[in-house]
Amino acid sequence: MFTNFHKNIMGTVSFDLKLPKWRKPQDFIVYPMSEATKKVYLQSDKRWIELDLETGAAEMTNGKGGHPNSWLLMLQKSRGLHETFTVSAVDLQALKMHIFTTAGASVGSSFVLSDNSGAFNII
Repeated sequence: MFTNFHKNIMGTVSFDLKLPKWRKPQDFIVYPMSEATKKVYLQSDKRWIELDLETGAAEMTNGKGGHPNSWLLMLQKSRGLHETFTVSAVDLQALKMHIFTTAGASVGSSFVLSDNSGAFNII
């Protein structure tokens, strides 16, 4: 499910995700976490995902309707157009470990710095 984990310019983790219905993987970025949270937010150029870190339950935009963001997911959820899936416990633990390795108050490179200190509490 998750492959090609790497640190991105924001200082958080990026990875490729391929779900069974997809032809090819998509490159996702994990949004910075400035505080402890039960959800992690992921974005590719076509999808927005809100992933529950305790259960592995994910809610995702359907890839249609514009720029993927939390507002589009909220709209699609209200119309019953969003998609859902569940991340296995093994994949969820691997994702958490990679997120944890990017934790810090001022992470990133170049001119982009992010507060990802909430990632310390992910495990």
